[in-house]
Parts: sequence; C-alpha cells; structure tokens
Amino acid sequence: MDESILQEQIMELRRINIPVSISEVPSIRIPLLFVLVMLSVSTGIAQDPFGEHTYPETILTANCLASIEPATTWEAALNGEASDLLEFISPDLLLAGVVVVDRNSAPDYGPIYLINTSTGEVKWEYDRDDLSGGSYSLLFVNPLIILLGVDQSSARLVALDPESGRKVWDEKVDTPYGLAGVPDQNQLVFAFRDGSSYEARVLDLATGNAVIEIDLPSDAFSDTTHISICVEDSTALLIGRSIVAVNLADGSIIGTLDIPIEAPDPASTIFLTDGILAWDAQEITYIDQTLNEVRWIITPDDGPIRTATVSSGHIVLVTGTEQSMMSLLDPATGQQVWSHPIAGRIVSPIATSDDLFICTTDSTVVGVTAADGRTAFISPFPPDMASGSPSFAEIMGLPDVLRIEEDVLFVARERSGIAAFDLPGGTLRWYHA
Repeated sequence: MDESILQEQIMELRRINIPVSISEVPSIRIPLLFVLVMLSVSTGIAQDPFGEHTYPETILTANCLASIEPATTWEAALNGEASDLLEFISPDLLLAGVVVVDRNSAPDYGPIYLINTSTGEVKWEYDRDDLSGGSYSLLFVNPLIILLGVDQSSARLVALDPESGRKVWDEKVDTPYGLAGVPDQNQLVFAFRDGSSYEARVLDLATGNAVIEIDLPSDAFSDTTHISICVEDSTALLIGRSIVAVNLADGSIIGTLDIPIEAPDPASTIFLTDGILAWDAQEITYIDQTLNEVRWIITPDDGPIRTATVSSGHIVLVTGTEQSMMSLLDPATGQQVWSHPIAGRIVSPIATSDDLFICTTDSTVVGVTAADGRTAFISPFPPDMASGSPSFAEIMGLPDVLRIEEDVLFVARERSGIAAFDLPGGTLRWYHA
C-alpha cells in the first residue's frame, strides 16, 4: 500500500476516535482496511440520508386533525375521476357532472347527476355526449335545465326535465355562435353559422321550437370566432365584424353598421345603456345604440390597448405592455380625464369599490382613486403569491380573479392561492397558498 494513502487512513481513524499508532501500522495493514470498510458501511447505515423517520409524528398529526375535522353528513359515489360541473340549481339540489381523462389528458365527459343536498340521494343521471377538447356549462334552470356544450367546431344545447332528467329537446349548430336570453320571455336568441351563411333563431326554452328565424348578412360575421348578443326590450344587437340590429317582434333587420376599427373582436365589446364600446389593440370607439352615429374613436398614445371596462358612467382604459397606464375617459367625448402609471404589467380585470379602481400586477395590488387618479395604496403580495403570477406561466396564465365583499378584496391567483386585503387601505388580512 502506498505510504501516503496509509497515512490518510490512519488520520481518518484518529479523527473518529479510534486510536492507532504508527508503530502498529506494519502489523495491521490488512485489518486496517477491513476496519475502514466496516466503518464506512456501518456509518452509511446509521446516517439515514432521509433523516429520522417521521411516520409516528405523521400518525399523531393525522389523529389530531381527525378529531377536529367535521364529519361528512352524507357521501355520494359518482362514476367518474373528477368533476367538471358543480352548480346549485336550488338550495337543496346540486347538479354535478363527472369527467374521465384519457391517455392523452383529454377530457371524456361522463354523466351529470342531480343530487339532493339534504340526503345525498341521486335523483337522476343523464349521459352527456362526449366533446373533443370542449366543455359544458349550465345556462338555465327554469323552465328546464339547459346545458351548453361547445367544442372547436360545434355548439349544442341540451334541455332536461328537472324532475326526471329526461331530454326534452336539443339543438346542435356550427361555430361561431352567440346566445343571449330574452328577459321575462323564457326565450333565447341563438345565432350561429350554417354552412357558408349565418342565421339567428329565437327559441322557446320550454319546447326548443323556433319562434322566429332570421337570415343574417354573412359578411357581418365572417372571419370571427364568436358572436356577441345583447337584448334590450324588443331589439337584439348582434356583433361580429359589424353590428346588426334585429327586431325580435317580427325578425326584421332594422340596422347594420361596420365597426370603425381595423380589427374588431366581439369579445372586446361592452354593451352600455345607450351605446356600444368596442376596441382592438390600437383604437377604441363608442357607437350610439341606434347605429346612426359613431360618437368618437381615439388612438391612445400610451401603447397597445390591453382592456377596457365601465364603472359609474366612466370608461377605464388599460394600455401598455411591460409598464401599464390606467386612464379614465369621458364617455361623451372620449377625452382623457386622467391617467395613472402602474409599475408593472396589469394581470387582472379592473375591479371597483366606491371611489376606487383596483387591479393587480405580478407582485402588487394597486388601488387608484376614481375621482382624480391618485394612488390610494400599493400593497405587495406575499413572496409565494408573487412568484405564481400569470406572467410566469409556462404556456398561458389565467388572469387574477378579483372579488369585493363587505370592504374586503379577495384575490385568487391560479398558481399560488388566495389573499384577502382590507379596503379602502389595502392592508393584507391573510393569505392561503
């Protein structure tokens, strides 16, 4: 054995308190190696790389939680892997839809169940059509339970009897589509593509029968992914690349107007009491509800338009990319009343509370006074919540969800939890990951 290696072995033995003298070396060379190997093995066993076992502590914690966790009143076994739909249709009836996931992580839609929330009894179940990459949502619960199923190429309505779950009627059409209820009439305006043409129907919710059928001008809805509809009294406004006004009494078209911006999108429109607000990345315009007048059209100087909203009769506009600008516009003229720079990218809709406009950035909650655009508060998120901003999502992040109840702002962030802030000061109340 090399003398230097032997010296190192001796030093190691001394370090761990095994006495060895140099005079002993010639006679213990082989035993010494054996001792070193045994020490190495035994040391590896004693030093568990995962630390001390915590299983007993886990059991104690679980038992403690079990004693304070409320017991379930009832349980209902549903035939699915997860739920895609949970909606109360009344205080004692819950509509639950289940979904299974195939090997490609695409949802296959299973039945929906109507459950009595007092007893857990499943009153009925209905087998839904599968949708390839689509989704189901609940539209109406009276006079029938009406579901909307949408995938890339079609939209379908399914109407079920609330008592038995029996299918009363259904309707399947090509996309793009749009729909809106007719107030106090138990009717639905349903617009859709039919081959190369476009059509709108006024459907009776109880029977699914078409009360009125309307042929729409195809060029008003070509190259659009959605049709927005607003119903006011006996008039329906349908928005694609143009706006079409329809008389619901007789189905006649009473007016059309091209939206005077370069890239109109039905998703970027807001219906107001006396007009329509529409915008694209470069321009925003206000159109009179009669379609006889474009009140104004402006191009902001602060960068591309991100979003717009309306509150208390004022238009709030958000522009910019990495740095954002919030502006208040006069709805009568489109003139800017004030503007307020926001440090960072806004990642939420604009919420309103009394005299405040509130939004979130990657790392903060920002409150701006509606009267003059001053900063009311800037409150930082906890670090874990800030790190989960939608801006940092690998594919596409969902905007933060803001909700205000009794002077408390709740912020839900998809990847990092929920936080509550007191208003009007913006002080963090609590955070749950």
